[in-house]
Amino acid sequence: MEPPRRQHRWQAILTRHPDRIAAALVAAGFLWRVWLAHATFFNADEAWHFSVANQNSLLQAYKMSHTLAHPPLLVLILYFWRHVGTSNLMLRLPSVIAGALFCWVFYKWLSGILGRAAGWAGLLFVTFLPPMIALSADLRQYTLMLLFSVSGAYLLERALAQDSAPLMLLSSGCLYLATLPPHVLVPELVMLPIALQAIGRTNN
Repeated sequence: MEPPRRQHRWQAILTRHPDRIAAALVAAGFLWRVWLAHATFFNADEAWHFSVANQNSLLQAYKMSHTLAHPPLLVLILYFWRHVGTSNLMLRLPSVIAGALFCWVFYKWLSGILGRAAGWAGLLFVTFLPPMIALSADLRQYTLMLLFSVSGAYLLERALAQDSAPLMLLSSGCLYLATLPPHVLVPELVMLPIALQAIGRTNN
């Protein structure tokens, strides 16, 4: 009888405090990302991004960002962030934070549209899959893109559910920011609001 009791106990805890447990999992994933960001050295591409951002003026950093294949959002962030610290960990910390926040927003979005079980499954995948952890621990634009794109999707879903114009504007802002790191994703992000609007009409 003890195993069923334990199972019911865990189910009760998950039902009463789902967001607290999800936050604890995200915190564990964040610490894992911090450790990896601290334990590995810069590769050539990461060093190149920092050298582009490490300029005497913001305008000069912006002009130098044109030598990269990506838009300048990460370079502009690094231009200001370098004053906090220039160690490998400190320079990677914006990507680490964005990766952890992405996990949380992804969990909230997936739980809202597909249910709590899907939200838990998605949270475990994006938080603890080694490729996702490695992506967050690199000085790259991709975690920023992931954070802004899923935030845009979450806010759009909430805007459709609540018929809220301010939330729709916030969603549009997030989707615009999502196009700034890797511009190759513009077509996909343009189609995202259309797809979610179709989902909203189907549910109504």
